[in-house]
Amino acid sequence: MTTSTFPEIQIPSTSVYDYLFGDLDPALTDRVALIDGTTGDETTYGQLVARIDALAGALAERGVGIGTVVGLLCPNTPAFAIVFHGILRAGATVTTINSLYKPGEIENQLRDAGATWLFTVSPLLEGASLAATHAGLGEDNVIVLDGAPGHPSLTDLLSEGRTAPEVSFDPATHLAVLPYSSGTTGRPKGVMLTHRNLVANVEQSKRVIGVAETDRVLAVLPFFHIYGLTVLLNYALGCRASLVTMPASTCRNSCASSARRSAPGCSSLPRSRSRWPSIRWSRTSISRRSTSSSPAPPRSTEPSPKPSRSASAARCARATE
Repeated sequence: MTTSTFPEIQIPSTSVYDYLFGDLDPALTDRVALIDGTTGDETTYGQLVARIDALAGALAERGVGIGTVVGLLCPNTPAFAIVFHGILRAGATVTTINSLYKPGEIENQLRDAGATWLFTVSPLLEGASLAATHAGLGEDNVIVLDGAPGHPSLTDLLSEGRTAPEVSFDPATHLAVLPYSSGTTGRPKGVMLTHRNLVANVEQSKRVIGVAETDRVLAVLPFFHIYGLTVLLNYALGCRASLVTMPASTCRNSCASSARRSAPGCSSLPRSRSRWPSIRWSRTSISRRSTSSSPAPPRSTEPSPKPSRSASAARCARATE
């Protein structure tokens, strides 16, 4: 029997919201939590928590709470973090949906998860709306984050200025998120993850990755996947670091964002790294890279050595054609 070489950890018995934001130091409220990798817009920790609370209040007013499942179809943007944690703050469960899904696949997940609400963005609205209609969701239950005629927007909900509800549940049994498998052996299946599961994942990550408050972390992997959700989104926020969101990841735009936003940390998958195009690398400012998946090398987290022409994008900050 194989045992871990790391010491035992104590997993706090608390909700994800309380774990990540309950002890937020007032001195850190002005620290940047999220940076939009495409626009450079910044969201501080104080703003993030306020928007999470406001969204939770707006959802509670609409009857969303314990027992409700909400779909989230959205690329990596600061709004994803607000919506994901706002849903959890209201006591509901999130089912994160692959942004590349076709309408039929979205519909299948909404039905299978029992989702009665859906958050999405306007570029994905056509397929999302079709799927939602077939799954029995009305237009008012499809919230378009950046706005669209006939649908509530994130700004609409936040502007109501409602107070977050008081909710009580057992973190060890209450479902926080229902991500779906890739479906390589059949139809994708929901993975039932509790608040305790997500808290435990962040605690485990703290023992092996080592992100500091002063770091900027490049969010290359999609948040709808548990790797991106845990190791990038939740872990970075738990460390009070700044997370640079990437709505779509390619080698070139990842490196460009890393250089532009001074992000020294990055997580990736071996398969995605092997498919990046040929690029001439310049000096790196990335101090750490983390690679993980079933085919990952034995040592998957390490400091970046001197860059070379064969270095991965996770180890570069600038690239030229």
